[in-house]
Amino acid sequence: MSEDNNVENVGNNLTELQKQLVEAMYKNVLNITKSCGNCGIDRTTFYRWQYENPAFKTAIDAVRKQLFQAAESPLFDKLFGAEREETKVETFNGQIKETTRTYFVEPDSNVLLRVLKKNRPELLLDDDAEVKSDVTNINISFESSSDENNSDE
Repeated sequence: MSEDNNVENVGNNLTELQKQLVEAMYKNVLNITKSCGNCGIDRTTFYRWQYENPAFKTAIDAVRKQLFQAAESPLFDKLFGAEREETKVETFNGQIKETTRTYFVEPDSNVLLRVLKKNRPELLLDDDAEVKSDVTNINISFESSSDENNSDE
């Protein structure tokens, strides 16, 4: 059975209010307080439904996964660079004109540094780390006072 069929089957095991809450969680990017407020329920109800109803928990997990996947693509573009295509449709004097342009998203070394600081802080020994990047290479260098210590020996 495919994952899409599992999600559809989950929806059959939810009340209408639970379905509304799942939609609100998507629209509000997993903000529980705002989503519950939009549906007129208390946050404790959300947590109780997650605990008591496996179908509801599965639906919320599917929303979470979908939102995270949507967020990962631009992040990877910023980390490694990517070629993108953009299509623009315009109407001019009753004529429809479609224009496509291709562009390259340059890697952003500051994003790489923030990701490393958050997920692998042991790689960054101090705040003087400087990241230099170009299209093909990403290099991390550290300014260190150990050179000064070596010159005293």
